[in-house]
Amino acid sequence: MAILTEIINLAKELNVTDEVDFVGAKYGKEVHSYFLNSDLFVYPGGIGLSALHSLSFGIPILTTDNLSLHFPEFELLKPGFNGDLFMDNSFEDLANKIVKWRNNLKVSREYM
Repeated sequence: MAILTEIINLAKELNVTDEVDFVGAKYGKEVHSYFLNSDLFVYPGGIGLSALHSLSFGIPILTTDNLSLHFPEFELLKPGFNGDLFMDNSFEDLANKIVKWRNNLKVSREYM
């Protein structure tokens, strides 16, 4: 929980709280509304089927560069094309990547 608190505080500091939601675990059809209303999927841990779900909705993925945490579906991620990696445990790099993708997607949804 301490990490989540730090991420939420960083989002406040960077003035992006109106653009992000920290919703926790969701399963089945309850995730559809989140993907339909999202521009970027941030998954700070090891990603698996969530990568497939996000990309099937056309939502780019941002996840940790700690490759040992990920499951095979991670291979769908092509950094710079349909998502990106942030330095593991670096809140600053995570925030910078969120801002980068937010700006790129504002210029063109076709960026991804």
